Amino acid sequence: MYAGSIAIIAVIALMAGVFLKAGKMNYVLAVAPLVVVPAVHLIGYPLSAQLGKLLPPRPALFATLLDLGALAVSAILFGFVAGSLIEPGKSRKIYLICCGLFSVVLTMVLVSSLVTY
Repeated sequence: MYAGSIAIIAVIALMAGVFLKAGKMNYVLAVAPLVVVPAVHLIGYPLSAQLGKLLPPRPALFATLLDLGALAVSAILFGFVAGSLIEPGKSRKIYLICCGLFSVVLTMVLVSSLVTY
């Protein structure tokens, strides 16, 4: 899932670039938390392989915990962005639902790719 994570980061970076060029800094900040889960996944698995050498559990367990932690961090960032940059009402709810679902589904896919049977 490394290629998928890189592709997601690239697409979000392109979106942010378009928003930045259009002068919509709030939009850039609004899409930034979407990068947290794939970025931590890219960094997390090699890091967890090193941690797996020091501690008994398998590296996939550490990578899973890092992915779940990234989901929690992104949820906090979504709340911060929604509370400070988006006007109350329907737009805020839609932002939180869409970004939250994206991150939850992505985390589920990334974690399931780590699980070995």
